[in-house]
Amino acid sequence: MKQESGGLYFDDSGRCYLGGSAGPEVVLVIYSSDSQLDRYFTKVPSSHYAWLFGKNWGINCHDGEPTLCDELQGELGGTVKRASDEPPRTTTTTKMPPPMSAEDQEIANTAKRWLLESFGQSRDGSFKDVPCLEEDPDMMMFCWVPYINDITYSNGVLYLQMDADWTQQPDGARMVTAQNKVRNLFQRGPGPRLVMDNVRAVQSVDVNGVTRSDASLPG
Repeated sequence: MKQESGGLYFDDSGRCYLGGSAGPEVVLVIYSSDSQLDRYFTKVPSSHYAWLFGKNWGINCHDGEPTLCDELQGELGGTVKRASDEPPRTTTTTKMPPPMSAEDQEIANTAKRWLLESFGQSRDGSFKDVPCLEEDPDMMMFCWVPYINDITYSNGVLYLQMDADWTQQPDGARMVTAQNKVRNLFQRGPGPRLVMDNVRAVQSVDVNGVTRSDASLPG
């Protein structure tokens, strides 16, 4: 078993080959709550996987034969979930915020400068220059920073204008990761007072002006 790090929706993980290196590779994730599990299952790319879930654990069987999860279930128990079991997703199309006032612009600019510095860039730099780590969709690890085109603000919401599309994967997971990570950066920073006093949520906006969810800040 090769241990991996925790992720956005799980606490720990690892991967191994069943029956030796020639066998199918499976991924084991450990989670702490049913809600954490539900979020993980609905966010992972769904075109080619099946999962076996038990109490606080899940096994990704997608690299094996179609019956692999069923065979493991016979030995370990648990519940098999496949992509076809995923509940339908909805998309909420929002009107883009009105032109920013001078105050809104200052909040957006302050957030943008602070985030750029957090990623080792100059205050007037570009998110496009932030290098990407290797992506691993199975581990919910997605490159997201260079996909930010700009940052805007309106009515308590900080918008990440992203070069991505909610209807495509891994773009959808990438944008969920982006809004959650930015929210976490501000909370742990903590972020600039002007931002923390005004921003109540972070939302990723795709190339079509669509948002799906938000990452709320306390307050």
